[in-house]
Amino acid sequence: MATIVWFKDISKRDIGFAGGKAANLGELLRANLPVPNGFVVTANTYDKFLDEAGIRDQVNNLLKNLNVEDTDKLNSASKTIKSVIINSEISSQIAKEIATAYDKLSSGTIRIAGASFESGEFVAVRSSATAEDLPDASFAGQQRTLLNVKGKSELLNAVKECWASLYEPRAIFYRTQKGFEHEKVSMSVVVQKMVDSYKSGVLFTIDPTTNDLNKIAIEAAWGLGEAVVSGEITPDYYVIDKRTGKLVLKKISEKPFMYTRDLEKGRTKKVNLSQEIAKKQVLTDDELFMLAKFGKRIEDHYAWPQDIEWGIEDGQIFILQTRPVTTIKSVESQMPATLVMKRAATQAAEDIEEILETETGIPNIEVATVEAEHEDIESILEKEVATPEVSETLPEFEETILEIEKAEESPKEETLPAGAIVKGFGSSPGKSAGRVKIISNLEELSKIQKGDILVTAMTTPDMVPAMERAAAIVTNEGGVTCHAAIVSRELGIPCIVGTRNATKILQDGMLITVDAIKGIVYAGAVGVQVGEEKQLEITQISQITTATKLYVNLGVPSRAEEVSRLPVDGVGLMREEFIFASAVGEHPLSLIEKGQEQKFIDNLA
Repeated sequence: MATIVWFKDISKRDIGFAGGKAANLGELLRANLPVPNGFVVTANTYDKFLDEAGIRDQVNNLLKNLNVEDTDKLNSASKTIKSVIINSEISSQIAKEIATAYDKLSSGTIRIAGASFESGEFVAVRSSATAEDLPDASFAGQQRTLLNVKGKSELLNAVKECWASLYEPRAIFYRTQKGFEHEKVSMSVVVQKMVDSYKSGVLFTIDPTTNDLNKIAIEAAWGLGEAVVSGEITPDYYVIDKRTGKLVLKKISEKPFMYTRDLEKGRTKKVNLSQEIAKKQVLTDDELFMLAKFGKRIEDHYAWPQDIEWGIEDGQIFILQTRPVTTIKSVESQMPATLVMKRAATQAAEDIEEILETETGIPNIEVATVEAEHEDIESILEKEVATPEVSETLPEFEETILEIEKAEESPKEETLPAGAIVKGFGSSPGKSAGRVKIISNLEELSKIQKGDILVTAMTTPDMVPAMERAAAIVTNEGGVTCHAAIVSRELGIPCIVGTRNATKILQDGMLITVDAIKGIVYAGAVGVQVGEEKQLEITQISQITTATKLYVNLGVPSRAEEVSRLPVDGVGLMREEFIFASAVGEHPLSLIEKGQEQKFIDNLA
């Protein structure tokens, strides 16, 4: 297998050597979508690096029988493994092939993010693991992304940083919880021309909180997308009805800062915005139209709802990544017949588990120290202040017109209902009661006990172990595509984001009820007992007669009753390794070695 493969030569079937992110970027490029050019350092190259450096056994031994619930041991193993990888040399042959590909990428005539200055292109270097963003496991933010990398030596260091991030504590913990064997997971690395976005965000081709397939949800903010996906700000939020093409919801938030490139140092920097720009609506009518059109096109291509990251540079929209939405319940019963049939045909040709995708967020940003000159992006925003708001009618959207009605906007002041103390945006529906635990830093995560309500400014991937113990999550910032929202939906726990003041209003030990259906926090236990969780019910759907029998892939044993209400003919695949992870809790061979075969049999049964 080659060390380097270009996007144009990759499709979604190439996850085995390209990883989920790269496979989808290649698929989009081959579908003539606006994807910045790049190449992938294949997963085989990572495996070759381990063997040439002679560190594979050392890495595996450090992970063998590791108790991931012991935070100190987990962090220690992670630190040692990452140090071993970063301090190992990449062979001259691998380094030469990466450098040659970088030279070729930098020689293009298309200028993206400062390509004409100094030697080499500015690139984003992103991990693309062979077991990330599965249909039932998003692995959101588990591995490293590095932005504004420039020069061959910086690139080689960035590649090793991505390889090492396969062993971040959160990544080791998450793989263990999901039943993935560490030694069978490999890592490719995406090297892609950097888009210096002055507008960016996330697009869902489904309402991510209600799973309504007839809606397109778009979040947008100024600058690079880091602030949106990490949940550091509350972005603008738009909802478009696919059937009518009408904008049915518009919430314009105050976005006090943005991330962009430092024009003197080439680093990613945080820039505070004026009140006028911070409160300005980000997207124009044309941009909304084009984003919605791209979203529908990508969803049709994959025959499945998509989670898409995008950026706008010099007036052009770029698609930065896409992945299937991983938290859908009973979606096929809502799908148009043509989409269901197309998806069935796709799955007949390839297993759905091959449709992996990129990580949902990039909360762990590392930037190279480089020099650059570039047009001041902040001056572009000054022009935006004078741009008119979205007009009453958008351009033609297929057979319909995207009309801007008097869509609901965020009220300036809201009156809370009786008993309510905090209001935000319900991003993972459900209702739970419990005691407040406010988390200000990672050192406080041990405060979270089973059934507590985790309250913080915004979650990070390092908080996932604590999030799994929480009964609900409440954050100050973020939108429906931020880390807290995505992980909460996957865990199936209520989550309210964008409250602005939860960490100030709520106090440690308070008994509260989190109603994430309405986005409201109540004092005391209201309509639910402590320890009880109420989720949105899936209504019984009548069986549809089809010539082909439909069977479900059951990945989580605890959801068997919920899945039984779907209009399917039975269970076609039950992932036994997930039973081991969730019910048995130990590897079968480990139990056998201990002479505990009966324990294994009893737990499995």
